[in-house]
Amino acid sequence: MEMRLGKTLVVIRRLQLLSPERVLIVAPHSALGSWEKELAAESEPAPAWLTGKRSDRRKALKSGARWNLLNKEGWRWIPEVALEQWDAVVLDESTFVKNPQARVTKFYLKNFRSARRFALTGTPDPEGVKDLFCQMAWLDGGAFGFRDYWGWRSVKFEPSMLGDGWEPKPGTESEVRRALAKRAFLLRRQDAGLGERWVMETRWLDLPPKLRKAYDTLEREFIVEWDGSVKKETVFAGARYAWARQMCGGFLDGEQVWKGREDDLVELLTGELAQDPVVVWFTFNRELDAVAARLQTAHVSHAWMKGATKQTDRRRIFDAFQSGEIRVLLLQVAVAQFGVDLSRADAEVYFSAPCGYLLRRQSRDRIVNVAQKRPLLCIDYAVRNTVDQDLHAATHDKRVRSERTFREVLRLQMKGRLELSNV
Repeated sequence: MEMRLGKTLVVIRRLQLLSPERVLIVAPHSALGSWEKELAAESEPAPAWLTGKRSDRRKALKSGARWNLLNKEGWRWIPEVALEQWDAVVLDESTFVKNPQARVTKFYLKNFRSARRFALTGTPDPEGVKDLFCQMAWLDGGAFGFRDYWGWRSVKFEPSMLGDGWEPKPGTESEVRRALAKRAFLLRRQDAGLGERWVMETRWLDLPPKLRKAYDTLEREFIVEWDGSVKKETVFAGARYAWARQMCGGFLDGEQVWKGREDDLVELLTGELAQDPVVVWFTFNRELDAVAARLQTAHVSHAWMKGATKQTDRRRIFDAFQSGEIRVLLLQVAVAQFGVDLSRADAEVYFSAPCGYLLRRQSRDRIVNVAQKRPLLCIDYAVRNTVDQDLHAATHDKRVRSERTFREVLRLQMKGRLELSNV
C-alpha cells in the first residue's frame, strides 16, 4: 500500500480478527510512534517498547505485553527475541530485508517460522524485481518457485551488458508480477480516489569555471586538485563518485568553494516560497549546516535534523513544524524517510538527492496529505554534465519501472477477479 493509505491501521484490525496473544512489530524507529498512536486509537493496551539499552529491551520483552514494538536494528541487542512465542510478526517497511547477504535478512528469514507473518511497504521494489525475493521468502520460506535467492538469480537472471550487475531474463518480471498478483494486496492512492497532483521542477545549475576544471580533473584522473595542489586522490570509483557529488554542492575537500546552489535556495525560500512551509532534503551534512547558517542570518524560521539528533528532539521538531512554529525544515534524508508526517508542507526541495529510489520515494511522500487535493511542489537541484545529471536520469527510470510493476500487478488481479465472477 502506498504511503498515507493507513496500512498500519489495516494490519492492526486484521490482527484483531485473529485475537493474537502476542504480536511483534518490527519497523524503523521513526515509524514506531505511529503504531503506538494507532493502537491507542483502537483501544488496544499500551505496547511494550523493545528499545533503548539491552537491559531495558530484555525487561520489556519479558513483560508479556500483547503488542511489542522493536526497531529494525534492535534484534542485534536482543537476538533472543526469536525464541519467544509469537502469534504474529509484522515487518513494516519490509525492504530492510531485501538484501540476501545482510545479517538482518538472514536473521528474519531463519526465525519466526511458526508465527503468522506480514510484510508492509509502499515501495516494494525500489531497485528492481530482485528486491522482492527476500520479502516474499519472509512470508513463505521461499519465493517464485525457489527456496533461496541465489538459485533464483542463477536461473532467472543474467549478467548485465556492462558487467556491473544482474538483469532479469525475458519473462522473469512477468513471472514475478503474476506471483505478486496472487499473494499480495496492493492499493495506490489514485485507486482509492486520493491521488495527489505533483508539480515537478528541476533547477539546473552550472559549475563556475574553476570548480568545473577541478571536477573534470577528478573524473579523468581520480584526484582532487585545487590551486595547483593535489588535495587527495583515490583508485576507487566509489570515492570519486562521493567527492564529485560534494563538488556539485559546492564543497571540495571539506571546504565550501561555491555557493551557487545555496544562494538559489535562500533566494527561493525568501522570495517565491517566502510564505510557504517547506521541507528541504540533504544527503550531505556539510550542505545542511551551511544552509542552516544562511537561514539564520536571513532570519528565516527553521529547524534542522541529522542522524545525531536524539529521538526526543526529533519528535519535538516534527511537532513544531506540523503546528506551524517552524516554517522551513532542513532534514538529512535518512532520518525521516519512514513513519513521519510532514503534510503541513506544500513544497519540498532536494538540495542533494539521495542515490537510491527507495530513499527518494519514501522521503518525497512525507508531505502527502490524502485528505487534501492541493498540488504539491517538488524541486530538485542538479548540476549539468555531472553525476547529478546521471542520478536524475536513473531516478526517473527506476520510478517508471516501479510504477509499471504496480500497474501490471493490479491489472492481473483485476483480470483474476473477472474470471472468477464469470465462473
